[in-house]
Amino acid sequence: MSRIVSIQTELRDAEILQECLEKLDCQVLYQKEGIRMPRARKPVQFLIHASGGTCGFRLTPEGRYEFVTDDMLLSRQQEFLQRLTQQYAYRKILKDAKAAGYHVVQEEVRGDRTIKLVVRKW
Repeated sequence: MSRIVSIQTELRDAEILQECLEKLDCQVLYQKEGIRMPRARKPVQFLIHASGGTCGFRLTPEGRYEFVTDDMLLSRQQEFLQRLTQQYAYRKILKDAKAAGYHVVQEEVRGDRTIKLVVRKW
């Protein structure tokens, strides 16, 4: 029998999280007050329908989003969560660099899917 599990993340910015989910072609429902996820005890702020199944993100009291899913789907969603985390880090770095006055001068996506960014402050 399956059960709902949650995985702690370091994702904190709802706007960036939403952008990343849409970039990964997910159907996303967002409600700040929370949405009832099937079989979950607590509501989630993001309810996601992705190729790996339904999952969600719940805002914790510490201001982080935790990944919420059915444990039977977790193995299929591991790659999705890795791609999401990479996209989130990429967008967060770009946002923070721009806010600090930096500009991207070089960007390279390598064969192993790593991203190399070079930023400079003029």
